[in-house]
Amino acid sequence: MKPDSYATKEELKELKSDLSYQIKLMEAHMDTKFAEVDTKIEHSRISTIAWYVGTTIAIVGIVLPVIHFLF
Repeated sequence: MKPDSYATKEELKELKSDLSYQIKLMEAHMDTKFAEVDTKIEHSRISTIAWYVGTTIAIVGIVLPVIHFLF
């Protein structure tokens, strides 16, 4: 093998710093994505609770007049 095809210590240090920087960027990007997912889950939970409350009110609104009519 040719000696000029080997990486120097400086090139390896530069590559290491570049990789470290890219990993930090990826971690920050993943943190942002996780925060977005958490926000979507929270919105879904609130929406589900609103549907549950609305459905409960509608069912009670139907059942009470039926019970009143029968008795």
